[in-house]
Amino acid sequence: MIKFFKIILSLLLSLVVIMFMVVFIAYISVWPSVWATRWAFSLTSYERDENYLSIENNVIVSEEYTYESNHGKNTFNIIYPKETNQALKTIIWVHGGAFIAGDKKDVQEYMVVLANQGYAIVNMNYQLGPKAKYPTPLIQINELYQHLEKNAKKYSMIDTKNIVLAGDSAGAHIIAQYTLIQTNPEYADLVKITPMINPSYIDSVILFCGPYDFQTLSHMFKTTKTPTSILNNIVSFLAKRIGTAYLGDKNWQTSNKWDELTIKDYLTEAFPKTFLTDGKKYSFEQQGKELVTKMKEKGIEVTDIFYEAELTHEYQFNLGTIHEDGNNYAQMTFEQLKIFLKD
Repeated sequence: MIKFFKIILSLLLSLVVIMFMVVFIAYISVWPSVWATRWAFSLTSYERDENYLSIENNVIVSEEYTYESNHGKNTFNIIYPKETNQALKTIIWVHGGAFIAGDKKDVQEYMVVLANQGYAIVNMNYQLGPKAKYPTPLIQINELYQHLEKNAKKYSMIDTKNIVLAGDSAGAHIIAQYTLIQTNPEYADLVKITPMINPSYIDSVILFCGPYDFQTLSHMFKTTKTPTSILNNIVSFLAKRIGTAYLGDKNWQTSNKWDELTIKDYLTEAFPKTFLTDGKKYSFEQQGKELVTKMKEKGIEVTDIFYEAELTHEYQFNLGTIHEDGNNYAQMTFEQLKIFLKD
């Protein structure tokens, strides 16, 4: 019996040591947080439109193309209506994934439904952190656009002079920042990235569920004395590590350098008309509302969609989901997006 208890005690001590090592490694390296985040995103799926299969028959998803880049994951697909015989308004889409995860395939079904409305969509990948640090995604959008211009004859369905810049989650931040670079010369100088797209070629911007202020990210989920406080603290910890993985700066929360990532502080009236939406649950609704307020102050045309219902982050992709109150909020938002893009 004594031997049995010794074995149990030894196993428990080993488990404690292993847990301590895991926690220790998580604090000194970003990789455990990166792996955990990527695993979580790999489980993500969205409820497709009930008519998706018939819509899919109307649309072409191209082979995977490569754009010239010094960084990895430099691939894209073009999604467009069948029997297209002219250049279409072109949406360049940047996927989300907390800057360190995700893939263009995650949003492909939504892109198919959107392309069915008469648009060519360039659904791009980009190198993720921590392998590539900020501002790599911004550089890669430049590289993609250069590639599209240089190969205009090959991509005859693309109109590089009629562009919609769009992104979801982390991709929304990347796109908002990229648009600032194209429309605010002082901001382009600040971040040291050369503007690539003539501002007159940018028709509009789509921002889905994005964070727009890095300085609040690691604190926004902090709560005390609530049933979800443990989960909130885990999310807050991951947010800190994600910032380090993407920016390459473990002190990013206290460095003034990263003030440049707060989108609302650099808006000008030259920013294109914008469609912006977000949900309340584990998302960035308050940051979205603050950005909308600043846009309106600057005279920027903005269509903002917020609901009273408790909608989750990236709710807009769940085109087949009926909320408990009987509404399909994703479809309601999609209808508004259709109107926005037609104007």
